[in-house]
Amino acid sequence: MTPDDLVRTLHRAADAVPPSAPDLQVVLRRHHRRRLRSVATAATIAVAVTASGTVLAERALSSHPAPPAIPPITTAAPPTPAATETAAALGQRLPLEPGWAMFNAGDNQNPLGYQPPPGLLEFSPDGKIIAAALPDLIDGPRQRVALDDGRTVLLGSKDLQPRVQRQDGVNGTGVAMRLVVLAPGGAVALTREVRVQGQDVQLIGATATAAYLYRTPGRIMRHDLASGKEERLTALDPLPAWDVNNLSIQSGLLLTTPQTVCDLRISSADTGKPIRTVHFDVNRWHCPTADRVRVSADGRLLAVALRGTAANPDSFDVVNVATGVTTHRLLSPTSRSGIVGIVGMAWRGTALRVAWVDLPKPGSQVYPMADVLQTTDVP
Repeated sequence: MTPDDLVRTLHRAADAVPPSAPDLQVVLRRHHRRRLRSVATAATIAVAVTASGTVLAERALSSHPAPPAIPPITTAAPPTPAATETAAALGQRLPLEPGWAMFNAGDNQNPLGYQPPPGLLEFSPDGKIIAAALPDLIDGPRQRVALDDGRTVLLGSKDLQPRVQRQDGVNGTGVAMRLVVLAPGGAVALTREVRVQGQDVQLIGATATAAYLYRTPGRIMRHDLASGKEERLTALDPLPAWDVNNLSIQSGLLLTTPQTVCDLRISSADTGKPIRTVHFDVNRWHCPTADRVRVSADGRLLAVALRGTAANPDSFDVVNVATGVTTHRLLSPTSRSGIVGIVGMAWRGTALRVAWVDLPKPGSQVYPMADVLQTTDVP
């Protein structure tokens, strides 16, 4: 069974249960905890769950102070003016998250789905799928942020004692948690250990100079990429409970999505002041998560990918942050389309590019991702 087969199996099993957002999150959190265990199957589970693109966390078992600054193994070069100008002209990069689009279709004898290439995936401006190899410093990627200057900020775990069974959870031993910055060509520009035993840590956002880390229990830290120093963003306190919320920081906004209510709460990442709450129809859509949101570079617009069902394909909403005006947009499927699912979004000014997979109906095979990937530009 491949990692993608495992993810599809998890989603099918979860959707067979009567609709309940917390039940699915519990299933995913259990598998997330197993990523800290060094049994032989841990690496496979880590890759499969991470591919879902869902920001996960586990309960803190004890409270520890923030880690001291740790010098980087290598030095991250700042973006050049030329790279910054080029990035501004091209707009945001378009990472592809295959796990965004999981389908309840086919069966074990006649599976219907798609197979992404291995690696960190991105859709290039010239219309190609780019697959960057995962660095050996990481076994299981957790989250990543594609910076507009071409670099990628990545958080992931590394098993330091392969094939040795150990304690599960945040107090487990022999596991590193590494913050990595990849140069535009994929080379490792910076690596830093950010794990504190007894804490969970998640990457919830990044800029050209800093990464935003959520550390249990209940604090967001600004991690300076150049020095490694961490500063607690006290203006964002009190934070909602991580075990029942998903968090993301993009373009100066803090996005919070409860796992039990289909609401997206938007606040200022600088002051913590609430801006507005956007509600989604729980009867029609699965509750979105905050990492399924893409905010424009100026913070004025955001797009939310809404996960549907086989009978009700994925769509997306575009929200004006200042006014709250929401526009619901349906994908424009091709004539062969049977099932569609969004796998990525990116802004270029006020235009949104949406990447989605378009599976034929009837269909009874697993297609290469390149054969079923579609893009559309929404003005």
